Amino acid sequence: MPLPTHHQDLHGNKGAAARKMRVAGISAALFYGSMSVASVFLNKAIFQVWRYRYPASLVTGQTVFTVLAIFLLSNLGVIKIAKFNKTHFKRVFLVSAVFQLKLVLDMSALVLVNIPMYGILKSATTPFVMLLDYLLRQRVPSARIQGAVWLTTCGGVVAGGGGPFF
Repeated sequence: MPLPTHHQDLHGNKGAAARKMRVAGISAALFYGSMSVASVFLNKAIFQVWRYRYPASLVTGQTVFTVLAIFLLSNLGVIKIAKFNKTHFKRVFLVSAVFQLKLVLDMSALVLVNIPMYGILKSATTPFVMLLDYLLRQRVPSARIQGAVWLTTCGGVVAGGGGPFF
């Protein structure tokens, strides 16, 4: 696929449609980032203020809430989701289960360390995974992906170095 010109985006949208898609993409990224940061502070408050010490049950509860919210929003017509596909489910089940385990480990780390250290640890995992991918499978991500990963990692280290408490 040829690279887009300055008049179109990666999907071939031109002019106003491309700008609208860019604004939607940037808005989605900002919303995701805001909710991600807010969830870290909320979960840390649950662990620290309420002295709740069951990260696995918290992850389970949040996952169930998310699934129910998706079904509710789908039934209300706010979002569209594909019908259940057993073949697709079998293909992604293991990865999803491992991701859930990762979430439990993330929550367990949040119980033990402060938010700045948690941010540093989370942002450092992606370069580590990239290194393992290179060592085990000789795969190297594109320069654009590497740049984004390192920018995020450095941002996490800078932000994490700013405050030792909470």
